[in-house]
Amino acid sequence: MGILPVSPSPGGETMRKWISIMSSLLLLIVLTWGTWWVVQTKRPPGAMTPLEAQGMDMSVMKPPRGAFPVGIEEVQPRPFLPSVAYPATFRAYNEEIIRARITGKLVEARVYPGDRVRPGQLLARIEPEEYQALAQSAQGSLQAAQAELQEAQSMTREAESALQAAEARLQQAQAEVSEARQMLQAAEAELQTAQTELEQVETAIRSAQAEVEYWQAESDRQNALLQKGFVSKRDAQAAETRLKQARESLQSAQASRRAQLSRIEQLKANREAMRARVQRAESAVRAIEQEVQAAAARLQAVRARRQRAEAQIKAEQGKKRAAQLQVDYTRLVALNPGTITERLTEPGTLVQPGTPVFKLQNTSQIRVQAKVAEQDAVRIHEGYPVWIKRYAEPNRIYRARVSAVFREADPDTRTMIVEAVLPNPDGRLMVGEYAEMRIGLRLQATRAITVPQRAVQYDEHQRPYVWVMEKAHRHTSAPTTYYCTMHPQIEQDHPGKCPICKMDLVPKEQPADYVARRRRVQLGLSNGERTEILSGLVPGDQVIVFGFATLTEGDPVFPTEWTARGPAHINPPQFQPSQSSHGGHGH
Repeated sequence: MGILPVSPSPGGETMRKWISIMSSLLLLIVLTWGTWWVVQTKRPPGAMTPLEAQGMDMSVMKPPRGAFPVGIEEVQPRPFLPSVAYPATFRAYNEEIIRARITGKLVEARVYPGDRVRPGQLLARIEPEEYQALAQSAQGSLQAAQAELQEAQSMTREAESALQAAEARLQQAQAEVSEARQMLQAAEAELQTAQTELEQVETAIRSAQAEVEYWQAESDRQNALLQKGFVSKRDAQAAETRLKQARESLQSAQASRRAQLSRIEQLKANREAMRARVQRAESAVRAIEQEVQAAAARLQAVRARRQRAEAQIKAEQGKKRAAQLQVDYTRLVALNPGTITERLTEPGTLVQPGTPVFKLQNTSQIRVQAKVAEQDAVRIHEGYPVWIKRYAEPNRIYRARVSAVFREADPDTRTMIVEAVLPNPDGRLMVGEYAEMRIGLRLQATRAITVPQRAVQYDEHQRPYVWVMEKAHRHTSAPTTYYCTMHPQIEQDHPGKCPICKMDLVPKEQPADYVARRRRVQLGLSNGERTEILSGLVPGDQVIVFGFATLTEGDPVFPTEWTARGPAHINPPQFQPSQSSHGGHGH
């Protein structure tokens, strides 16, 4: 027979469970009593248990009056340039669509979207043979016109020489006419003189004839008287002698008359010869004048021919330029540096004038544009400073000047566009990128009183004010009351410890050297960080720029250094609690 297993007794198992439970309870009681003993005997003064901390009403805690640390800034005039900031967009300096300017087949495209190109770079070609043939024909016509002009210029020179020679001969002939006329005038004058002298001789002859007749009669009378014996022979001979003298005088006058007549005939012949010479000279002048007229007409004709040749050359040069331009238009080149953004026509396509082939953006310079509110834009003028901050480079500021202000406001947004231009030689600035544009509202900084913008507050009527720190007027006669900041109901007139939390009692009214006062101000312009104060502050005023959020009029304050974490000291210099007072409320 096999051996049967023995089952455990139910009573023994129950006993072991009760022993385990009682051991756990005993351990819990020991731990609880130990924790209570440590809390009651080892915690620092003022420390509370978690239950006390959870049940405590923190709203009854009151810090000592005068424990308001503030950060201050002394107001002094300083260089200030007001500005406004607006979102801005980067745009290409210009966007160029490269179009075909002639009809032809696009035979080659050398660039693709994304390629950077330089001015004059060949981008594509249109089939050029037809336009090259037209250019060669225009060149031949131009050479023919130039040959015609050279011939016309040669003929013009010849005609000018012939005209100059004819004019020289005309001047000589005119001089001969003048000389002949002068000689004719001299001959006529000499003839007139001879005729006058002839008249004088005629008068002398008449006088001599009268004298002869008189003495002839006297001689006859004397001879008759001599025959009768009335006069002497001597008297008759005297009359005869006088008659002979008178006849000689008459003969001499008659000889002079014949000589003068001969001279007059000679002078008349000379005068006729001078007249003939004048006529010949005048005829020569008229003939040469006709030659001059003919030479001038010929010169005018050849000059007209030269002008026609010159006009023809200009026309042919225009045709050649037009033909050469058409040849040049077979080469599509970039006019500006930039980036190809799109290719709009593929090789093999028959293009027409105006067909778009490429789209090019010039990014060597970037236009930065901001939509500025009308009330700010009216203060902005060309040349005002600009600071641009890219969102991709938050620590870098680009400086520029306002290049343009588009004064026509958008009727929907009531904004105007303000533009500045930035150089972009390395292509760092991207078209379409967003940035912040800060625009100066003056040409340069001027000295002004300013405060940080955060220091400006507004009352219930939206009137601006700032907090200033002023000297306090102390009253030393009032007694000092000490109290517990954790249990404000504990008060006494001397230092001590709180009977509840064992913390040191502190003065309820901490004496203060300064108080906070509200000062209404008139605001000027701002630069986003600082605001111009037009009135309300004077140099030397201490403006509270930190710690004014909970201040009321007349609150005691003390200045302290202000860091990113808050005030460097939370108690004024004359009240620095002991180390034990910082124990706080432990948990």
